[in-house]
Amino acid sequence: MITSDPSLSRRNWLKLIAGAAATQFASRGPAFSSTSSGLPPRKLRSDCYFGLHFDLHPVGTDTVLGRDVTEEMVTSLLDQVKPDFVQYDCKGHPGWMGHPSAVQKSPPIVHDSLAIWRKVTLQHGVTLYIHFSGVWDYLAAEQHPDWAALKADGKPDARAMSVFGPYPDRLMIPELEEAADRYELDGAWVDGDCWGVIPDYGPEVAKRFRASTGLSQLPKTEADPGWREFLEINREGYREYVRCYVAALHRRRPGFQIASNWLYTTFVPGDPKSRWTTCRATAWETARYRGCVWKRDTWRAPARPGT
Repeated sequence: MITSDPSLSRRNWLKLIAGAAATQFASRGPAFSSTSSGLPPRKLRSDCYFGLHFDLHPVGTDTVLGRDVTEEMVTSLLDQVKPDFVQYDCKGHPGWMGHPSAVQKSPPIVHDSLAIWRKVTLQHGVTLYIHFSGVWDYLAAEQHPDWAALKADGKPDARAMSVFGPYPDRLMIPELEEAADRYELDGAWVDGDCWGVIPDYGPEVAKRFRASTGLSQLPKTEADPGWREFLEINREGYREYVRCYVAALHRRRPGFQIASNWLYTTFVPGDPKSRWTTCRATAWETARYRGCVWKRDTWRAPARPGT
């Protein structure tokens, strides 16, 4: 998003660029239903050039989510901007869902924005992905501190979930599956993932470390024995976690497209196991020469006085 007024809220920016007045809709139904016949085709992410990315990160204090989102507004926006794809809010780092959910908490929702965006994007042949926070989930860390990554002092982290624990299977994957099924999504852009990981001192890491090195004490600095092995165990745990949720979503919805932000770039160098990654600034050349599909984001974050 690009605006010149730093006080312009995300909600007002949408109204401005769409040129449509806000109209109230009464529906708050959680289900989305579409008819596939007669709809224009949608592009694969690898065939897209330009898209819109929304990054709201819903929180528990939000009170008017979706209040100003209407089919007319979204139609006007897509007609004028003509994106190939849209990445819309689902779950940000705070962990609250941006749509009605039976899996996790969501703030008060006036209108189900994701349902509106899915309906209109289908009509326009625009691919729809969600913005979804992976490793970083503050709400899950608060609800299940035993699922969080353990810091060197033995205390659970307040933001980073453990990739070795129950979190992926018992919360993250069900959240993704619920959204993918309900809104017939084309894919997900997973943020707060590789760059949200911290060295995990939990029991599973300790078990793997002892088996791999024969050492009983987990290292805390690079000067300690087994430091490199310890970090590699954490790295492989992260790669296993990504393979786990990608495989789960592909079993559930074949063709579902998934990106993990910064994977196979300068943050996570290595040979790609996927053809779709996300790159920014110094990282995009890495993905380009590895044959990945790369995405470069231009950011604008206006003030958010209440939404």
